Amino acid sequence: MNALVDDPNSSNTITSYGPGWIKIAQSKIDIPCVVTRTTFTVDSLPNNIMDLNIQNIEPIVALNPEVVIVGTGKKQLFLDKKISSTLTDRGIGVEYMDTAAACRSFNILLAEERSVVGIFYMIV
Repeated sequence: MNALVDDPNSSNTITSYGPGWIKIAQSKIDIPCVVTRTTFTVDSLPNNIMDLNIQNIEPIVALNPEVVIVGTGKKQLFLDKKISSTLTDRGIGVEYMDTAAACRSFNILLAEERSVVGIFYMIV
C-alpha cells in the first residue's frame, strides 16, 4: 500500500493504535510509516526495524525537524549509533520508544506545534 497525504490544513495525529496497526487521522496503517504534521508515507522504510539505515534517515533529515520520534514496536529498541548521530550531528533530537509511547509523544509534540517527524513500526 502506498499512501501520501499532503494537506496543509490537516493534522496527522495518531487517533488510535493496536497490534499490527496505527490510525493516522482517518487512515489505518499496517506497515512502517513516516509521519509529519501534514504528510505520511508508507513506502520509505524497511519492514524490519533492524534494517533501518542512514539512507532511510536522510530524507527525514532533509525535513529539518526539531525532533524525530522512533516507535520501535512492542518494546523499546535502540538502533545503530550511526542513525542517531546522523540526526544529532545536525541538531535534530531523536528519541526511541515503544510504539504506544511514541504515538502519545508524537501527538503531544504536534499539540505543542513542534516540528516533529514520527517513524512508526507496528506493535506485534
